[in-house]
Amino acid sequence: MIPRALRLFLLGNAFVICGASVPPGDFAGEAERVRTTNAPAAAEPAPEPSSTRGGRERARSALSPPAAERSVPSGMVLIPAGSYAPLQRTVKEAAQTPVAAFYLDESPVTNAEFLAFVTANPKWRRSQVSPLFGDASYLENWADDLHPGPLAPPNAPVVRVSWFAARAYARSVGKRLPSTAEWEHAASAGYTTPDGKNDVARNRDLYALLARPVPVKLDDVSTAKPNFFGARALHGLVWEWVEDFN
Repeated sequence: MIPRALRLFLLGNAFVICGASVPPGDFAGEAERVRTTNAPAAAEPAPEPSSTRGGRERARSALSPPAAERSVPSGMVLIPAGSYAPLQRTVKEAAQTPVAAFYLDESPVTNAEFLAFVTANPKWRRSQVSPLFGDASYLENWADDLHPGPLAPPNAPVVRVSWFAARAYARSVGKRLPSTAEWEHAASAGYTTPDGKNDVARNRDLYALLARPVPVKLDDVSTAKPNFFGARALHGLVWEWVEDFN
């Protein structure tokens, strides 16, 4: 399965934040900047006017674990080192992409968590977000700036958020968005094995999800079955933003 950048046959996205520790600092005014883990920041991509692309974008966080880390951060799961085979690649790209171990949010960011973020950071509220960082579909399923309303239950994944907003949220909690390689590696697991290609139950559930009509309201994140690594809801009717989305 593939993340938001390629999963065009699905109907939405969410953001997953992969936690990487970073120095504390005020991210206001620079929310568009990437949160990195002791590595130089990549070149900032040019803002796109329709940054939400009309989809149902959601998020999840990730972190690169320190070498001496002994316990998994609360609300996150450890994704061990491994590799994944890109679904699409050029003849110059390797058949397998190595992935270092990292921490990933167990579940997508919820409406309640994103509400706390926009409450503390007014520039990311629906009525105040810059058109460079969120288009007309930004949080359009919310009742208003500070009331998600009946279509956005507190514990359901927050959707219709732009990539810029997803990155800003990740920065605000000391994490970052996962890379495509990290997301692919985490999402490739089955229910009982780290490689889900031949997991009958997992594949059955994936086909069932794709056959469902798009629900008006998404389910509580805790209702999704965890995969082998303990991550929930990596597949479904929403897409998930990745750090290197292009």
